[in-house]
Amino acid sequence: MSNNYFEIIRPGINTTFQDKGRDNLYHVGIPFSGVMDNRNYLMANKLVNNKLDAAIIEFAYQGPHLKYTGEKINFAITGDVIFTIKKDDIEIEGKCYESYQIESGNEINIISTNKSVYGYLGISGQIDLKYQWSSCSINTKANIGANNGKKFEVNLFNEKNNGESLLSLIEKGYIKSAHDISLGGLLTAVSKMCIKGNKGIKFKKLKQSMNEIEYFFSEDQGRYLIEINPKDLANVSKILDKNSVYHEELGIIIDKELIINEKTKLTIDELRSYNNNWLIKYMS
Repeated sequence: MSNNYFEIIRPGINTTFQDKGRDNLYHVGIPFSGVMDNRNYLMANKLVNNKLDAAIIEFAYQGPHLKYTGEKINFAITGDVIFTIKKDDIEIEGKCYESYQIESGNEINIISTNKSVYGYLGISGQIDLKYQWSSCSINTKANIGANNGKKFEVNLFNEKNNGESLLSLIEKGYIKSAHDISLGGLLTAVSKMCIKGNKGIKFKKLKQSMNEIEYFFSEDQGRYLIEINPKDLANVSKILDKNSVYHEELGIIIDKELIINEKTKLTIDELRSYNNNWLIKYMS
């Protein structure tokens, strides 16, 4: 798979390469490692016609969001997992224990595990990994295994590029306010900006294929929410396109209301009250 690769858009909480692992090495100071759920590990490899002891991607709770580049391959996800597949701007809900074919440009977004802690992503073919003591299995505490013994990390190039592009827009005077989309996700960032600026926002209609919970609450320190003057939209978009920064128009600034859709809306005063008083009400 040397010409095939995945770009890590979001690494997930605890995503690692695993196989059957290594044991019986305690006498030389090497701890046990390997998959946590052997049944789902074997089934994922079987579904993509791999050898049963092939390397696999194991994730816990929130999984990775990956963009694929290369020739057509198959993948399967096992466990109790919520995930989507994006092909040509069309997003579909995936089903566990089924095999899917993807091609260059497609994305796999593993949103979360459901009633299980761990899930598994099996990919057809051999993953090019470093093996230690006959296993690629990652043990993050001992820093051994593939990927230098570390779990998946975010694409730092994209994160840096996004941040530098934001600084450039600030220097050019285009940014009226900005907030990172980290703790709490997009909706939390919007709420903070509305409270601080005493302004409202009316969201544009979401794409029908988009999962609303994922859209509003996914956390990523590499993304930013910016407020600009409508007359500057074309120039800002041109700069972001030139820097290869993905962007979308979220909504329009309005007076004193946060409007997500026709059924979900509240005033900024209500939003401020919820923010200031929730702990008091919770503790009383």
